[in-house]
Amino acid sequence: MSLFSKKRSVGRPSIGITKKVSLTLTKDDWEQFDAQAKSNRSLFLRKIIVKALNEEDSSENR
Repeated sequence: MSLFSKKRSVGRPSIGITKKVSLTLTKDDWEQFDAQAKSNRSLFLRKIIVKALNEEDSSENR
């Protein structure tokens, strides 16, 4: 391997752009959110957002 050759990526591949956001919810809402997220908040929130965006696209195409 050459000293200047491109290194292979390590870890799982990126699925998109990461942007940090702040979300304020009541204690009860956070408890419900965490219960439904089952310890993976990012994945749970991503699924909710993608579903909502797809539903919005579907309703606009009617």
